[in-house]
Amino acid sequence: MKCTLKSPTNNAPLPRAWRKDQARGIVRERELPSVDAHLGPMSSERVSRKTLLGSLASLGIIASTDAAGIAAPNAVIGAWSLVSFNERVKGGSFEPRFGPNPVGYLIYTASGRVSATLQGAHRLPFTSPDGTSPSEHDRKESVHNFLAYAGRYEIRGAEVFHHIETSIFTNLVGMTLKRGLTLHGDTLTIRTLPPYLWGNESVLVWHRT
Repeated sequence: MKCTLKSPTNNAPLPRAWRKDQARGIVRERELPSVDAHLGPMSSERVSRKTLLGSLASLGIIASTDAAGIAAPNAVIGAWSLVSFNERVKGGSFEPRFGPNPVGYLIYTASGRVSATLQGAHRLPFTSPDGTSPSEHDRKESVHNFLAYAGRYEIRGAEVFHHIETSIFTNLVGMTLKRGLTLHGDTLTIRTLPPYLWGNESVLVWHRT
C-alpha cells in the first residue's frame, strides 16, 4: 500500500529521512502556499492593499486617488479633453462660458509642465493673421471666446497651481492660478479659486483622452 505524507512547503528541499521514505515507496506531497492570482506566492509578511496601490501608482500603472477624489501628483499626467466649462452667474446658477460644446485640451507632463487651450465651438470667422481685415467687434469676439496659456504646475493636496509663463492674455504672464482639483476615474474637475479670471467662479470638467 502506498502512503502519502505531506511537506509544509512547496520549494524546500526534502529532508534526508523523506528521501529514504521515497526509496521505500512512500510518497510525500507538498502543500501549496497561499497564492494570489496576480501577485504569485505570498510572503510571510502580508502586503496591504493601500501599499500595493501606492506602489503601482508610483510606477504609473494606475492613477492614485483617495475617496475624496484628491489626486496623487502623477495621476493627472497626460492629455485631457474639455467636456464642459460653466461659469457662475447672478442668482448662483451656472451657465456655459463658451456656449454649448466647447473645445479644449489640458496637458500635464511628467516634467511639471502644463498647457491649456480652450475655445467656443462657434467662434466668428477670423481669417486675417495681422488682424487688419476683421472688424473690431470680430476681434473682440474671437478673443472673448478663446483662452490659451502654458507654464509650470504643482499639486498640493486638493489644489493645483498653474504658474503662467505665456498666455494670450499678457497680464497673466508671471501669475499663479490656484485651482481646486478632484479626480474620479477618467474625469478631472477643476474649479477656479479667487482671484477669478473673469470675475466669477468657473467649473471645468475634463475627460482623459
